[in-house]
Amino acid sequence: MNKNVFIVILLITSIYSCTKSEPYNEPNEQLFENRYCNDPEAINYNDGFPGTPDNSICVYPKDVFVGTYALRDSILNLDFELDTVWVMDISVYALSNNVLRVTGFCDQGDSLDFTADRYYKATADSVLFPDSTLLPGQYGCRALDTLIGTLRKDQVDTNLLRINWTITSDTGINYHIGTAIKK
Repeated sequence: MNKNVFIVILLITSIYSCTKSEPYNEPNEQLFENRYCNDPEAINYNDGFPGTPDNSICVYPKDVFVGTYALRDSILNLDFELDTVWVMDISVYALSNNVLRVTGFCDQGDSLDFTADRYYKATADSVLFPDSTLLPGQYGCRALDTLIGTLRKDQVDTNLLRINWTITSDTGINYHIGTAIKK
């Protein structure tokens, strides 16, 4: 008896599973009227998807960082005590869509290089030696300085840029925590 019930259930299930289902909806052409950025380096990558890829609408990190800023830099010593406050103008230039150069921070006119990502953060580039050794940080304003840190663009107030750098030198370690306002 159980065997017959099992066969009947199997037969009904097989017949039901073979019936034709409702046809899928036709593609909606309005979904493809949107244009979206299809470059993973862009800040607005895939915004507006689905649609038609159009990289001419991409916004890259360079587009939000580039400019001249008035920087107020609070320098803390190794014990995190306020040592000095510098006020200066710095400029951020684009070398590519995501590589930035900061000038105005160093007295001798040297520049600092950063690599920006799509999350409004730029990290100090590393030093690559001729023997392919990669060390974190880059030369600071002097050959004896090593700078490690980030620039962060404020996503709410687009005029603000925040720095958080650690500079190690022959005279000790200093922490630079500052806010820059776009001019």
